[in-house]
Amino acid sequence: MKKTALILLMIVFTIVALSGCGAKEIRADDIKFIEIRAGSFKTEYGVDEKIDFTNVYIVITLKDNKGEVVERVTSEMVEGFDTSTTTAPMDMRAMRVKFKGLYTTMWNYVVSSPYTINTKARLQAVSETVENKYKVELSLTLDEIPEVSGVQIEVTYDATRLDYDDELEDILSGWDTVKTSTKTGTFNLLLYAAPGTQPLTSDGKLTALVFDIKASGTFFVQIKNIHISFGEGDIYLPDIILS
Repeated sequence: MKKTALILLMIVFTIVALSGCGAKEIRADDIKFIEIRAGSFKTEYGVDEKIDFTNVYIVITLKDNKGEVVERVTSEMVEGFDTSTTTAPMDMRAMRVKFKGLYTTMWNYVVSSPYTINTKARLQAVSETVENKYKVELSLTLDEIPEVSGVQIEVTYDATRLDYDDELEDILSGWDTVKTSTKTGTFNLLLYAAPGTQPLTSDGKLTALVFDIKASGTFFVQIKNIHISFGEGDIYLPDIILS
């Protein structure tokens, strides 16, 4: 009986000891090579899309036929991932994973967009629902752009559940607007600095779109064909989809 108990105790001790030998105990000298596990990364990302690290791993192959260890990848381990800009319709790039000074082979991916995005300036949209109103507040972050004198957008919305109020709220002081509509559920909006008005020179709020909710259920608002005007011309910004 004592012998059986001793054997069981040794088995338990061995299991605990093995479970504690994770990748943190591996030295760089113990590693033969590392590689990205299949299915970890995508081959195509949209502008500003982030990596979902839920199932991103590397496989660490040890020297002297000591087997393999699977290690979860974190954002700090990835080099070369950037979706902030792209050349339409897609731009080829490469990233890799670093672990204990060693690198995986490069993973090729593309950043796709219907427009060339060559700036980190962004139109931001924050939405809220108050009673039967759906409000979308628009603001601009300029990043490296020194000033903006105009913003043009195309707005598409679910006309089965929303009506556009046709009234803009909190328009940037001194700016004018021009709205044109081509069909139900879509309109174009131009916001620009009126003559004698200073352009936008820092991050700030532009205006707010207001919709009347006329039916229950899910709905969408999409802001696309966004381009801003500044001293050197017009440039596109990424689309925004709200739901």
